[in-house]
Amino acid sequence: MVFIVFFTRGYGQKNDSLQQLINTATNDSTRIDAMIIYARAINFDEPKSALKMLDKAEALAAKQKSPYQLTSVFHERAYLFLRIGKNAESLEQLYKAKSIIESISKENFDKNMALSYIRTFNGIGMLNYKMEKYDKAIEYFQEGLNYLDEQDLLFSKQSKDYYLFYFYNNMGGLFLKKQEYPRSEYYLNKAKELVDIDVNTREYTNILINLSIASSKMGDLTDASSLVDTAMAICIEHDFKKELAAAYNTKGSCCIETKNLQSATDNFLKAFKLSKQNGFGSSGVAALSNLTKIYSEKRQFELACKYSDLLHIWKDSLRNEEEVRKFTKIELQEEFSKQLYENKLDQQQIEAAQNNREIIYIFITIAALMGMSIIILLYFLQSGRTKQHKLEAEKNKLLNQSFAIDKNNLEEELEMKKKELATNVMYSIRKNEMIIEIVAKLKEAKLLFKKENYKVIDTIIVDLESTAVDEVWKEFEVRFQQVHTGFYAKLNEQFPKLSVNEKRLCAFLRLNMSSKEISMVTYQSVNSISVARSRLRKKLGLNQDDNLISFLETI
Repeated sequence: MVFIVFFTRGYGQKNDSLQQLINTATNDSTRIDAMIIYARAINFDEPKSALKMLDKAEALAAKQKSPYQLTSVFHERAYLFLRIGKNAESLEQLYKAKSIIESISKENFDKNMALSYIRTFNGIGMLNYKMEKYDKAIEYFQEGLNYLDEQDLLFSKQSKDYYLFYFYNNMGGLFLKKQEYPRSEYYLNKAKELVDIDVNTREYTNILINLSIASSKMGDLTDASSLVDTAMAICIEHDFKKELAAAYNTKGSCCIETKNLQSATDNFLKAFKLSKQNGFGSSGVAALSNLTKIYSEKRQFELACKYSDLLHIWKDSLRNEEEVRKFTKIELQEEFSKQLYENKLDQQQIEAAQNNREIIYIFITIAALMGMSIIILLYFLQSGRTKQHKLEAEKNKLLNQSFAIDKNNLEEELEMKKKELATNVMYSIRKNEMIIEIVAKLKEAKLLFKKENYKVIDTIIVDLESTAVDEVWKEFEVRFQQVHTGFYAKLNEQFPKLSVNEKRLCAFLRLNMSSKEISMVTYQSVNSISVARSRLRKKLGLNQDDNLISFLETI
């Protein structure tokens, strides 16, 4: 695990009091601060409203010519975009903040501008890390770290150590990701020194775990084991469940390196148990993967198959959770894109209205002087209305064209994905037919081999069966959800008690596949598929006259 931090400002005021302050503030500077804090407070629940509030704050800050408040707006907008996965837009906001900061000499920085500098360079470094531009990330982290090292007057020692901790920790995590373990260890130890006085924290345990990984990779297994043991003790004492699951996995990996498979097994079992109790998907998958490998190496194939099956189930669950998160991000991205477009149109309308007002003021003055105000005013009012109607017509035309193009593109893409899915299923059927034949021949030929070779033959059969099923499921799940995006969600909503295998059977039937075709993909007999279909009909509440496939096509 790599622990990378994008630190943001913390706020404690209630939303009602913030709204009241925005409405009653006697100066723009106070109002801008309240707007920024309010936007930060609501960005999880009301991102659309948060974006509008930041737009207003930016306009006021630009009017006030306040560089610190402008950079604060850009920071909050960057954090908001980052949360919904719009990394490029987030980076653009941070570069805007960087441009403002670099227009001011560092010698003229007050504490606020110094903090903006640190937040900006840390944020840009973190975004480059997320986009796997590691060298660029190091450059920005190092720049922020160098500046912070020079600041003894603007920040108290406590504040300086707080920000140094995050930079050291980020650098340590980055070099761990790059597999530059000595450099990772150096920065992680620097971060560890800053929290040694308060070891009972999640941050401290994460540092110990990462240090243990680095030590293990460098071959110092004694130090690695000692570090993770300390982390586990802290986690157990303070009930840090998520960190404890990660520590058990790390300890298990150390035991594998020392060839202590029994201790490794015990730790991975503890990690899985804790992950299962608390829903820690990634830690659970890591534990199950290692347990499968260990039992396979020990030739305990029954247990290996058991944990392999559990691993597939957990991976499917983790993949589904990731798809839900990805879908939510896409929804938010679409909402923001629409909002940005609406804001642009609103701005055009505001500018048009402002132009109309200026025209009216000019002609009222002329009318008062020349006595022709009524005729000229009517003319320009009519001109303004025509212009407004033209703008509305252009707006509607552009929207209709955009919707038509998007619809055609989506239809073409869906058709292509349907063809790819059908081709993939047929390929899987043919491949599994071949594997079934190979397995059958191996089982027939097994008796011809010496008894001491039986285990080898059994291992090959298990590997062929598990590999075939695993690869088919991975490819099928990805392609099916690309074509039938809402199918699983609707199925879960209407029939929440369906098992994983029953949901998969529904997916195959949704593709109008026969029992024989399904048996080829799932590695089950045709008779088993027929029995499963009968059970599924009962769970779906269908009688003998109802067509199962037709029913699933309506979902």
